[in-house]
Amino acid sequence: MAKKLTLSIHDDELVDLAKDYAANSGRTLSGLVEEFFSQITTKSKQKNKTVTLKSGKVVKLTGPVAELAGFLNGLDPDLDYKKEYREARAHKYYELDS
Repeated sequence: MAKKLTLSIHDDELVDLAKDYAANSGRTLSGLVEEFFSQITTKSKQKNKTVTLKSGKVVKLTGPVAELAGFLNGLDPDLDYKKEYREARAHKYYELDS
């Protein structure tokens, strides 16, 4: 069932550009708005993630943070990443052997 939605856009040039874009792509302006709403609501649902911290606290992550959640899992906890980074930078910029 189609539901009517009224939008107010105060930039006349933006409206004209959007209408031209819709016409050139063989779609309607309503179709573009519907597709946009569908994409942003689907993306926000996919990006949300709930994680339990070591302290036991449950937190909800959203957006880019949710995408990165778990990125560091599986890394060697005994590796000195700062030391490795410094050595790599020194090698790159000063061509030092480590």
